[in-house]
Amino acid sequence: APKPSSGPHKSRECLPLILIIRNKLKYALTYRDVVSILMQRLVTVDGKVRTDQKYPCGFM
Repeated sequence: APKPSSGPHKSRECLPLILIIRNKLKYALTYRDVVSILMQRLVTVDGKVRTDQKYPCGFM
């Protein structure tokens, strides 16, 4: 599993964006699919476009 990059959440309390898109939301089947979705700038987190596939997303 990819390790989240440094960011606003602790590493124990977050998941990288790629795992959320691929495993939780089931928007993509592969890592490459997720990268293409992110590079099209279709994903926003907290109102900002995120293109880093390892961006740490916290749980709500």
